[in-house]
Amino acid sequence: PLPAGDVVLFRWSKDFFTHLPVFVFAFTCHQNIFSVYNEMHDNSSKQVNGVIALSIGSACAVYQWIAILGYLTFGSKVAPNLLTMYDNGTTVTFCRLSIAILVLFSYPLQCHPARNCLDKVITGICHAWSKEPDFEAITDIGDDVDADIFVNEAASYAPVVHVMSPAKHISITAGLMFFSYIVSMAVTSLDLVLSFVGSTGSTCISFILPGVFYYKMHQHCGWTRMKVIAVLLAVYGVFVLVFCLGANIIRVISGDY
Repeated sequence: PLPAGDVVLFRWSKDFFTHLPVFVFAFTCHQNIFSVYNEMHDNSSKQVNGVIALSIGSACAVYQWIAILGYLTFGSKVAPNLLTMYDNGTTVTFCRLSIAILVLFSYPLQCHPARNCLDKVITGICHAWSKEPDFEAITDIGDDVDADIFVNEAASYAPVVHVMSPAKHISITAGLMFFSYIVSMAVTSLDLVLSFVGSTGSTCISFILPGVFYYKMHQHCGWTRMKVIAVLLAVYGVFVLVFCLGANIIRVISGDY
């Protein structure tokens, strides 16, 4: 028999701050927008917004459907990993296999921007340590120069472009896989991992950085509605990071996970 639990429409609890990052993590896909934009045949604002609305909307519909049915089935006793509460069977086994396939194919999708970001950080540190110039002189500005690259025509300078070497590509990928394996072996609570990731990296990517970037891009312009919203979004992200990360740290210290 299915375990009975209380089903209520709304209930406030201190656990809200530990579970909110899971929702933030669920909708964090901003790091892939650059690759999506570059690979789209028609990457106009209308098409990009349509892709974003379709992907986020379909994910939200699936999330809501599974979450509502799981809560109506088990009530307040529902576990963070819903599939662990069902008995073994063909349907449940198929769902677990689907989750495994999802993780198998989503890991490279997340590893791709993570590897690129780490490469940029490592290159930037080495670049600053060796005191190499940020721009290099060019002698000819022809049609083969990418139009997206900023060129100082007066001084004939262009940004130095660094290409990731195969050795660095393999080493960064191996390092990411190694640390991912260590975390997966050391932590048994999926909810705890998603809470920490959601309250740190996902909050920065979803709330803090977009607001800060928009403000920096328009810092010399007047205060508009979008600029105010960007600042409020960044401030909201800071509050989410502080309160949710603090709540999860307290949760780990108290052993309530």
